[in-house]
Amino acid sequence: MTSEQKTPAAPEGMRAVTKKSALPIWGAAAVWLIAALFLPMTSVGLILLYAAISAAVWLVLSKLIKPTVTYEPIPEEKKTTGNAELDAKVEEINESVRKIAAAAAAAGENDPALATDLYSIANTAAAIRDDIIEDPKDLPRCRRLLNYYLPTTVKLTETYDRLRRLPADGANISETKENVRAAIGTIDVTMKKFLDSLFDNEALDVATDIDVLDAMLTRDGLTGGMTETQS
Repeated sequence: MTSEQKTPAAPEGMRAVTKKSALPIWGAAAVWLIAALFLPMTSVGLILLYAAISAAVWLVLSKLIKPTVTYEPIPEEKKTTGNAELDAKVEEINESVRKIAAAAAAAGENDPALATDLYSIANTAAAIRDDIIEDPKDLPRCRRLLNYYLPTTVKLTETYDRLRRLPADGANISETKENVRAAIGTIDVTMKKFLDSLFDNEALDVATDIDVLDAMLTRDGLTGGMTETQS
């Protein structure tokens, strides 16, 4: 028994927008149009029958045609860091996050694995953006991210979306889509490692602080040191 697949959480700073198809309404209206043109409407019973059919058509189409989910930025007052270069780079990341999240929504149920990787990349990019806002000294380390990883991801998603919409699916098209999936997966892993690397200095600082505290506790004869307490 399979559980209903949930839409991944929207990247930070964005919101999911669900758009329902108009086809169920058109289908219900078509029932009345056909009845008016070709079928008798001479009694209340027939009218009620057509109403029931129209409602059934609307219900079936509503179940079959699932709403589309897209992502848009949450409206908010535009904030600046006071650093023009940093603000420009933050906006570059925001634009890439929007495009990647939209591509993930488009992939949706047709390719859930690709959608998951794209959502992950968008969320990782948002986390990197937050880090460089908090610590602008990390910005120079993000050049490759800004100049290659994110633009390449956007380009690959555009290629995949174009191929996905083609009516035919030959060997070259299938191979290209598979290559895109593999590349997106690699970028996802790489960006997570890059995000982790941004905190290497912080990890070293914390480890140093803990070592100093442990030495002081041991010197003062308190608890025998943190290392012994945690073991």
